[in-house]
Amino acid sequence: MTCPGCNGLLIFKDTVKEKDLPQLMMWRDYMMSQAYDKLTYWGPRDAGLYKEENGKRVFNDKKLENAMIYNNDPDTIMLYGLRNGFANSPNFNPRRNYDLGRGFSAVSSNVPYMNYEITDRNPGEAVLYFRSGLVNPLPSKLTMLPWIWIFPNSVPGVEKMWAARTTWEDALMKTLAAADEAQFESLYADFLKTATDLGLNEETQAAMQVDFYRQNEPFMDNLLR
Repeated sequence: MTCPGCNGLLIFKDTVKEKDLPQLMMWRDYMMSQAYDKLTYWGPRDAGLYKEENGKRVFNDKKLENAMIYNNDPDTIMLYGLRNGFANSPNFNPRRNYDLGRGFSAVSSNVPYMNYEITDRNPGEAVLYFRSGLVNPLPSKLTMLPWIWIFPNSVPGVEKMWAARTTWEDALMKTLAAADEAQFESLYADFLKTATDLGLNEETQAAMQVDFYRQNEPFMDNLLR
């Protein structure tokens, strides 16, 4: 299975045999390829859905073309099982965008409407067709350093707890793999003891909360609305 929010692949323990891993990784490689990307937008070449001249592809069927270019016929899109690159398309797959490292706002250059000279547009459709991932981002400069995340610099008494983050975070992570409710409760109790022993308690949390409000005082009115 793909990992939500990351460009990776998760395999649950003992669910895939070692001899099957090469085939699995070849499948994964294919999903990341230009060949797969084009296949999902245009279909297999031998299906005859499009013709290609000078590197530009055009659909042969006008009804399919309109559905892919103008996103006005979800039934036709579903019939062919293709993607057309629109976020409100019936076959839109945000997981696919993240697999390719594009995020929700980006899209492949293989999408059909980017291969057409389209004039039947209006300004109100800009939000559908503009993809920030295909243009260079505006230059930006970090003007406010995130000191708020380094609490030992401003909150006395949290040095020990902050230096041992890996220890208590690992203890908390173990609860995610609990086999049942009883094991979860046991692991969670272990986490609470570990965190408390290291200084992560109500007192230090309250101190960090006060510090957060203090350092972000100019923005709190907007944040708390």
